[in-house]
Amino acid sequence: MRMTIPKEQFIFWVLLMLAIVCLYELRQRIKPFELFVDDGHSGRWVLEHVDPAWGNAGLLIPVVRDGVGSGGGAVGPGMTTMVSGAMVPAPAAVFPMPAAVVPMPAPVAVAPAPAAVVPMPAPVAVVPVSAPAAMEPAPAPAPAAMAPAPAAAAPETTTVTPVETSITFAPGKSYTAKNGNVYFGDEVVYICGINWSGIESFNNVGSLQEASITEHVALLKQYGFNAIRVTMNAQAMTDLDAQKPKNISEGKNPDLVGKSVGYMLDKVITSCAEAGILVMLNMYNREPAEDLTPVWYTDKWPESALLVAWQNITTRYVNFPNVFAMDILNEPHGKLDNNNRATWGDGGKNDFKKWCETAGAAILAINPNVLICVGGIEYVRYGDDVSGASTQPVVLPVPDKVFYSPHIYQLDPAWLLGMPEKTFQGYLAKVIGTAVDAGLTVVLGEYGYSTNEARIAKESGNDKYYSVSSQKEYVEQLTAYCNSIGLTNAFYWDYTHDARLGLSIHQRNDTDGTLALLTDKLEQIMKLQSKKTWIKFVA
Repeated sequence: MRMTIPKEQFIFWVLLMLAIVCLYELRQRIKPFELFVDDGHSGRWVLEHVDPAWGNAGLLIPVVRDGVGSGGGAVGPGMTTMVSGAMVPAPAAVFPMPAAVVPMPAPVAVAPAPAAVVPMPAPVAVVPVSAPAAMEPAPAPAPAAMAPAPAAAAPETTTVTPVETSITFAPGKSYTAKNGNVYFGDEVVYICGINWSGIESFNNVGSLQEASITEHVALLKQYGFNAIRVTMNAQAMTDLDAQKPKNISEGKNPDLVGKSVGYMLDKVITSCAEAGILVMLNMYNREPAEDLTPVWYTDKWPESALLVAWQNITTRYVNFPNVFAMDILNEPHGKLDNNNRATWGDGGKNDFKKWCETAGAAILAINPNVLICVGGIEYVRYGDDVSGASTQPVVLPVPDKVFYSPHIYQLDPAWLLGMPEKTFQGYLAKVIGTAVDAGLTVVLGEYGYSTNEARIAKESGNDKYYSVSSQKEYVEQLTAYCNSIGLTNAFYWDYTHDARLGLSIHQRNDTDGTLALLTDKLEQIMKLQSKKTWIKFVA
């Protein structure tokens, strides 16, 4: 008598055999590789090398730094290392894993009805997910293809009409920040700013080898910038006249020869006043060329010494009317696992909110007319998150004297998928939008992008997702978001020609030393910074 096999059992066995074959092929493709290295700036760990069959994803994985992995990198809790093709679990905790690595179920016992079979993803891409994929029945015998991650949808572009206003300085009036705006007296002041870095590293504002201070200030006004953020070190701020500027051209700046940093900065600020340009002074670091640290103080530089620096610089410029704001600290940071990280509102020794209240009160005691600029702590990148102020704002002795200043740069889109917000716009809504929605005044302290492929390739380090196209996409998305919430007050990074990655608005000709304006970049900047107010300081 002829035996027949039920159709359901036949389909089950075919699917099971296909799954076993796919598993065998997948295991053959997994090879040892070096794992994770620190990207050196954001504190993320980077998946550095992946088998070619899976593609070099260069993904940022959000892990903490308390494990040790093979290949010289560190492995965070909940991550899985690959050693000689074997999967070795790291200490427990759940973090995103590359989606291509899916645990196989144990063989299913034969039953009259078809059993659930895990669809095997095709090895075409590595996409981080929040947990291993759930096992569901496959509707067809063919392996399921891996669905691509959803593209981050940019908010609808809002057409912003450029606005340019002008007011005249009047003694007795003060700068304030309230209702989302900056004011001088009762008139709104729109900030279209740019960073002019250099003092933090070389004790001089940048690009003084290419042009004089007067020529640079004329260019700033010609380009349409009505404010600059000057980054400094605490050592120079403590005694400006004891420090000497470096990297200047005696031919371009003969009046600076033998002069102090204080003389140079006096001239920068005075020249800006004559051009109607506002100045914000920032404590970037403590000593020239010092790397950024998570918090503001050290044994060598206790809070008392930093207060002296702020008191000295405030006293020096108390009668310079275009010095409108003091930026307490550049980019406090630190991950949740870091005991020495900057925090917000917890009352501890690293509470950045508390430090801003202390330093802000000292500054306002000397000059009650200026504003206090408060940067963000770290959510993803250094100084990017001011959301804590929405529920715990900085409180100062003088009301309406504080604005908040996040620094926003491109993120790895793959790492974004592991975040609760999932998209760049969701991230911006958290780190910026939360404060804006609370009615606080927000001024972007830094953002910047590069159009220089060679500089990106040379200087991006572990940020392998950087490219001219991804940088352009980032700034367009940031611009669209800011336009959508009416945020135009910002300082672009950077005016100085040698800014890292080529973020500057200038490109230097290494043959003759001249600076060329990147006009396309300036046009892009003005799409975000579409409003400006010129203040007439000099009759």
